[in-house]
Amino acid sequence: MVARLQADGVGDVSREAKRDLARLTTMDMRTDKGRTPLGTCLERLTLSVARAFESGKVRLDLPLAALPLEFPMPNSAAEDAEAADDDA
Repeated sequence: MVARLQADGVGDVSREAKRDLARLTTMDMRTDKGRTPLGTCLERLTLSVARAFESGKVRLDLPLAALPLEFPMPNSAAEDAEAADDDA
């Protein structure tokens, strides 16, 4: 997401950048339990790290790997894509 913001010319933590970054926590990730918001995935990971320290057994609850195309585009990049579609 940060790389996409930079590629889109957003170099500062602007209001738009903050909005796009905050939206990441609600992005759905694929997990063994189905689609799960990233915020919930982070909570599960935190709990599994704590359990790993307590038990000595490393069994981290990680989301399945996401493809880069599944990550949302920043709003400004999405608007540019829509404008390009309108021009075509």
